[in-house]
Amino acid sequence: MKIASIYPSPAVLKHDWYRDLPYQKVGVPNLAGYLQRAGFPDIVQYDFNNQVRAEYEKRPHSVKLLLYDDAAAVGRFLRSDEPAIRRQTEFLLDTLGVKSAGLFGLSLSHFIGDEREIKLGANLAKCLAKVLRERFPEAVIALGGLQNMSTAALRSDCRALLRGCPALDYAVAGEAHKALLRICRAAEKGEALTKRDLEGFYSEKVNGNLLLQELETAKGDPGPRYFRPLP
Repeated sequence: MKIASIYPSPAVLKHDWYRDLPYQKVGVPNLAGYLQRAGFPDIVQYDFNNQVRAEYEKRPHSVKLLLYDDAAAVGRFLRSDEPAIRRQTEFLLDTLGVKSAGLFGLSLSHFIGDEREIKLGANLAKCLAKVLRERFPEAVIALGGLQNMSTAALRSDCRALLRGCPALDYAVAGEAHKALLRICRAAEKGEALTKRDLEGFYSEKVNGNLLLQELETAKGDPGPRYFRPLP
Protein backbone atom coordinates (compact mmCIF):
# COMPACT_ATOMS: atom_id res chain seq x y z
CA MET A 1 0.00 0.00 0.00
CA LYS A 2 1.27 3.45 -0.90
CA ILE A 3 1.38 5.96 1.96
CA ALA A 4 1.59 9.70 1.29
CA SER A 5 2.65 12.10 4.03
CA ILE A 6 1.76 15.77 3.63
CA TYR A 7 3.40 18.29 5.94
CA PRO A 8 1.86 21.76 5.59
CA SER A 9 4.03 24.54 6.92
CA PRO A 10 3.59 28.26 7.68
CA ALA A 11 7.19 28.96 6.60
CA VAL A 12 6.26 31.46 3.88
CA LEU A 13 4.32 33.51 6.41
CA LYS A 14 7.50 34.16 8.42
CA HIS A 15 9.53 37.31 7.91
CA ASP A 16 12.72 35.28 7.34
CA TRP A 17 11.25 32.72 4.94
CA TYR A 18 13.95 33.44 2.34
CA ARG A 19 16.85 32.50 4.63
CA ASP A 20 17.87 28.99 5.64
CA LEU A 21 15.28 26.28 5.05
CA PRO A 22 13.33 25.45 8.21
CA TYR A 23 14.69 22.38 9.95
CA GLN A 24 12.80 19.16 9.33
CA LYS A 25 11.07 17.58 12.27
CA VAL A 26 12.93 14.54 13.61
CA GLY A 27 9.59 12.77 14.02
CA VAL A 28 8.98 12.78 10.26
CA PRO A 29 11.79 10.37 9.22
CA ASN A 30 11.40 8.53 12.52
CA LEU A 31 7.76 7.72 11.82
CA ALA A 32 8.51 6.79 8.19
CA GLY A 33 11.27 4.45 9.36
CA TYR A 34 8.96 2.88 11.91
CA LEU A 35 6.32 2.17 9.25
CA GLN A 36 8.93 0.81 6.82
CA ARG A 37 10.23 -1.55 9.48
CA ALA A 38 6.65 -2.70 10.02
CA GLY A 39 6.24 -3.64 6.36
CA PHE A 40 5.14 -0.41 4.67
CA PRO A 41 8.11 0.69 2.51
CA ASP A 42 6.17 2.61 -0.15
CA ILE A 43 6.09 6.04 1.50
CA VAL A 44 6.28 9.41 -0.23
CA GLN A 45 6.56 12.76 1.51
CA TYR A 46 5.18 16.08 0.27
CA ASP A 47 6.63 19.01 2.17
CA PHE A 48 5.60 22.68 2.02
CA ASN A 49 9.06 23.68 3.28
CA ASN A 50 10.52 22.61 -0.05
CA GLN A 51 7.95 22.60 -2.86
CA VAL A 52 5.54 25.32 -1.77
CA ARG A 53 8.33 27.53 -0.45
CA ALA A 54 10.13 27.27 -3.82
CA GLU A 55 6.94 28.23 -5.62
CA TYR A 56 6.50 31.21 -3.28
CA GLU A 57 10.02 32.37 -4.10
CA LYS A 58 9.20 32.41 -7.83
CA ARG A 59 5.61 33.66 -7.63
CA PRO A 60 4.83 35.02 -4.14
CA HIS A 61 1.30 36.10 -5.06
CA SER A 62 0.35 32.54 -5.96
CA VAL A 63 0.70 31.25 -2.38
CA LYS A 64 -2.05 32.70 -0.18
CA LEU A 65 -1.99 30.85 3.12
CA LEU A 66 -3.74 33.71 4.90
CA LEU A 67 -6.94 32.65 3.12
CA TYR A 68 -7.10 29.87 5.73
CA ASP A 69 -7.13 32.46 8.51
CA ASP A 70 -10.70 33.32 7.46
CA ALA A 71 -12.74 30.83 9.47
CA ALA A 72 -16.02 31.85 7.82
CA ALA A 73 -14.67 31.28 4.30
CA VAL A 74 -13.15 27.95 5.32
CA GLY A 75 -16.47 26.94 6.86
CA ARG A 76 -18.30 27.76 3.63
CA PHE A 77 -15.81 25.70 1.65
CA LEU A 78 -16.16 22.70 3.94
CA ARG A 79 -19.97 22.87 3.94
CA SER A 80 -20.41 23.53 0.21
CA ASP A 81 -17.78 25.54 -1.66
CA GLU A 82 -15.80 28.77 -1.70
CA PRO A 83 -14.00 29.61 -4.98
CA ALA A 84 -10.92 31.33 -3.53
CA ILE A 85 -10.30 28.57 -0.99
CA ARG A 86 -10.83 25.89 -3.62
CA ARG A 87 -8.41 27.51 -6.09
CA GLN A 88 -5.70 27.83 -3.46
CA THR A 89 -6.15 24.32 -2.06
CA GLU A 90 -6.07 22.73 -5.51
CA PHE A 91 -3.06 24.88 -6.40
CA LEU A 92 -1.19 23.65 -3.30
CA LEU A 93 -1.89 19.98 -4.04
CA ASP A 94 -0.90 20.47 -7.68
CA THR A 95 2.30 22.28 -6.68
CA LEU A 96 3.17 19.37 -4.40
CA GLY A 97 2.38 16.95 -7.23
CA VAL A 98 0.20 14.79 -5.01
CA LYS A 99 -0.72 11.47 -6.59
CA SER A 100 -3.00 8.61 -5.59
CA ALA A 101 -2.25 6.70 -2.38
CA GLY A 102 -4.00 4.21 -0.17
CA LEU A 103 -3.46 6.40 2.88
CA PHE A 104 -2.79 10.11 3.26
CA GLY A 105 -1.30 11.33 6.51
CA LEU A 106 -1.58 15.06 7.23
CA SER A 107 0.63 16.46 9.96
CA LEU A 108 0.32 19.79 11.76
CA SER A 109 3.69 19.41 13.48
CA HIS A 110 5.12 22.54 11.80
CA PHE A 111 2.37 24.71 13.32
CA ILE A 112 3.75 25.43 16.79
CA GLY A 113 3.35 29.19 17.02
CA ASP A 114 0.51 31.09 18.64
CA GLU A 115 -3.11 30.01 18.70
CA ARG A 116 -3.91 31.88 15.49
CA GLU A 117 -1.16 30.05 13.59
CA ILE A 118 -2.34 26.67 14.90
CA LYS A 119 -5.93 27.41 13.86
CA LEU A 120 -4.73 28.46 10.40
CA GLY A 121 -2.88 25.15 10.11
CA ALA A 122 -5.96 23.20 11.18
CA ASN A 123 -8.11 25.05 8.62
CA LEU A 124 -5.55 24.36 5.90
CA ALA A 125 -5.44 20.67 6.78
CA LYS A 126 -9.23 20.37 6.68
CA CYS A 127 -9.37 21.99 3.24
CA LEU A 128 -6.60 19.74 1.94
CA ALA A 129 -8.48 16.71 3.28
CA LYS A 130 -11.67 17.74 1.50
CA VAL A 131 -9.96 18.05 -1.88
CA LEU A 132 -8.00 14.84 -1.32
CA ARG A 133 -11.30 13.07 -0.66
CA GLU A 134 -12.74 14.48 -3.90
CA ARG A 135 -9.71 13.40 -5.92
CA PHE A 136 -9.10 10.05 -4.22
CA PRO A 137 -12.43 8.89 -2.78
CA GLU A 138 -11.15 5.42 -1.81
CA ALA A 139 -8.18 6.68 0.21
CA VAL A 140 -7.98 6.72 3.99
CA ILE A 141 -7.12 10.16 5.41
CA ALA A 142 -5.60 10.61 8.87
CA LEU A 143 -4.45 13.76 10.65
CA GLY A 144 -2.12 14.32 13.59
CA GLY A 145 0.83 16.39 14.71
CA LEU A 146 -0.81 18.78 17.15
CA GLN A 147 1.72 19.54 19.90
CA ASN A 148 2.40 21.29 23.19
CA MET A 149 -1.06 20.72 24.61
CA SER A 150 -2.59 18.90 27.53
CA THR A 151 -4.39 15.63 26.86
CA ALA A 152 -7.75 17.36 27.28
CA ALA A 153 -6.80 20.13 24.83
CA LEU A 154 -5.46 17.65 22.26
CA ARG A 155 -8.65 15.61 22.33
CA SER A 156 -10.80 18.72 22.18
CA ASP A 157 -8.96 20.01 19.10
CA CYS A 158 -9.12 16.59 17.42
CA ARG A 159 -12.88 16.46 18.03
CA ALA A 160 -13.25 19.88 16.43
CA LEU A 161 -11.23 18.76 13.40
CA LEU A 162 -13.39 15.68 12.87
CA ARG A 163 -16.63 17.62 13.36
CA GLY A 164 -15.54 20.29 10.91
CA CYS A 165 -14.26 17.96 8.21
CA PRO A 166 -16.06 14.69 7.42
CA ALA A 167 -13.30 13.89 4.89
CA LEU A 168 -10.98 13.01 7.78
CA ASP A 169 -11.26 9.34 8.71
CA TYR A 170 -8.98 9.59 11.74
CA ALA A 171 -7.54 12.25 14.03
CA VAL A 172 -4.62 11.07 16.16
CA ALA A 173 -3.89 12.93 19.39
CA GLY A 174 -0.31 12.84 20.67
CA GLU A 175 2.22 10.14 19.76
CA ALA A 176 1.24 8.70 16.36
CA HIS A 177 3.52 5.68 15.80
CA LYS A 178 1.34 2.86 17.10
CA ALA A 179 -1.92 4.51 16.03
CA LEU A 180 -0.78 5.07 12.46
CA LEU A 181 0.56 1.53 12.19
CA ARG A 182 -2.84 0.16 13.24
CA ILE A 183 -4.54 2.47 10.74
CA CYS A 184 -2.16 1.36 7.94
CA ARG A 185 -2.77 -2.32 8.63
CA ALA A 186 -6.54 -1.84 8.56
CA ALA A 187 -6.41 0.36 5.44
CA GLU A 188 -4.29 -2.20 3.60
CA LYS A 189 -7.03 -4.77 4.18
CA GLY A 190 -9.78 -2.29 3.32
CA GLU A 191 -11.23 -2.68 6.81
CA ALA A 192 -12.12 -0.49 9.76
CA LEU A 193 -10.22 -0.78 13.02
CA THR A 194 -11.58 -3.59 15.20
CA LYS A 195 -12.14 -3.62 18.93
CA ARG A 196 -8.91 -5.58 19.30
CA ASP A 197 -7.01 -2.97 17.25
CA LEU A 198 -8.17 -0.32 19.70
CA GLU A 199 -6.80 -2.05 22.81
CA GLY A 200 -4.38 0.34 24.53
CA PHE A 201 -5.99 3.40 22.94
CA TYR A 202 -8.47 6.01 23.96
CA SER A 203 -10.95 6.06 21.08
CA GLU A 204 -14.03 8.11 20.38
CA LYS A 205 -16.40 8.25 17.43
CA VAL A 206 -16.85 11.83 16.23
CA ASN A 207 -19.01 12.65 13.22
CA GLY A 208 -18.84 8.99 12.22
CA ASN A 209 -15.02 8.95 12.22
CA LEU A 210 -12.45 8.12 14.87
CA LEU A 211 -10.32 10.03 17.38
CA LEU A 212 -7.39 7.96 18.68
CA GLN A 213 -4.83 8.48 21.42
CA GLU A 214 -2.43 5.90 22.74
CA LEU A 215 -3.13 5.57 26.47
CA GLU A 216 0.55 5.18 27.38
CA THR A 217 1.45 8.53 25.81
CA ALA A 218 -1.54 10.26 27.40
CA LYS A 219 0.24 9.70 30.73
CA GLY A 220 3.53 11.22 29.60
CA ASP A 221 6.47 10.84 27.23
CA PRO A 222 7.05 7.12 26.53
CA GLY A 223 10.53 7.72 25.13
CA PRO A 224 11.92 6.74 21.70
CA ARG A 225 9.82 4.32 19.66
CA TYR A 226 11.98 3.44 16.69
CA PHE A 227 13.91 0.58 18.34
CA ARG A 228 11.05 -0.84 20.37
CA PRO A 229 9.47 -4.15 19.30
CA LEU A 230 6.63 -3.65 16.83
CA PRO A 231 3.14 -4.25 18.20
